[in-house]
Amino acid sequence: MASTTTVELRGGPCDGQTKQLTLKQLATQKTWCGGKLYVYQSSLATIRQPYVYELQADVTAKSKPPDTTAVTQAWSRWMKALAHRGPDAYRRTLKATVRVRRIAR
Repeated sequence: MASTTTVELRGGPCDGQTKQLTLKQLATQKTWCGGKLYVYQSSLATIRQPYVYELQADVTAKSKPPDTTAVTQAWSRWMKALAHRGPDAYRRTLKATVRVRRIAR
C-alpha cells in the first residue's frame, strides 16, 4: 500500500477541504476536485500545512502579463536604423556591384 499525504485545497468548489494524495500523485503537483484542476503552490505552504493546492484559474489570473516594453523599444530602434541607414547601404551595394562588373569586363 502506498503512503499518502494530506493536502489542503484552496479556492473553487473544494475550498478549505483536504485530500489524501499518494506520493506518485504528489509528484505531479496537480490534482482534481469537484471537476476543477488544483495546482501545488509552494508560496502558500506553511509549517502546519506544507502542501497547499490552489485552483488553477486563480493561479493564472494572479500572474502578470508579459512586459512588452523592451520588445517595443528594440523594434523601434531596429526600424529607425533601417530607415536611416538602409537607403545608404543599398546605394553603396549598388555602387560596389557596378565597380565589380566594370573590373570583371
